[in-house]
Amino acid sequence: MFLDSLKIATPFLWAGLQLTVITSIFAILIGTSLGLLLGLASAYGGFALRGIVKVYVDIIRGIPGLVKIFTVFYLVNAVLADLFAFTLSAIACGIFALALHCSAQVAEMTRGAILALSEGQNEAGKAIGMRFWQIQISIIFPQAIRQIIPTWVTSATEIVKGTTLLSLISVPEFFITIREVAARDFLYIEFFGFAMLVYFLINFALELLGTRLERHFSYY
Repeated sequence: MFLDSLKIATPFLWAGLQLTVITSIFAILIGTSLGLLLGLASAYGGFALRGIVKVYVDIIRGIPGLVKIFTVFYLVNAVLADLFAFTLSAIACGIFALALHCSAQVAEMTRGAILALSEGQNEAGKAIGMRFWQIQISIIFPQAIRQIIPTWVTSATEIVKGTTLLSLISVPEFFITIREVAARDFLYIEFFGFAMLVYFLINFALELLGTRLERHFSYY
């Protein structure tokens, strides 16, 4: 009976899974990009800039994921509606909230990895005439990325798991689809077990990607 129900529900589950994957990818990419910039600002910026980044990171990391999602969906949308007469879709709000969480995590990873490297490497780059971004790209970043990747994978898997909270703002992601199908056919154990397997495979693929990136950057 489960296989029959699964076959019938496959189009709906596939649509939900696609949305989960797309949401996760955008949130991870946006959050990682912003986090790298914040990490650089925290490591090399002036006193005021470092203070602003620290406050941002502490606030974002100190707020539960569900609160961030509701804050973006209700508060940010209310502000946008008042000021610009438009609002973000539920999916965009979800991506924004998850990206904020990811950015704070990556900022701390980046700051810690950069500060762990010897200051002499920066000085050596300057001594041979390299500019700031040349030093970062050619010397600092290849070494720092090896320290960042393992914790980045953990953060990325958190984002994937965090997409399950988006059902609370009516995003038709994979888990809410599973819940609806399971409730319709009263096959909770079977469908939730199937959901566990799918989420495990997604996060396992992320871990394999992390391992491959570690091997790639180990040659630098």
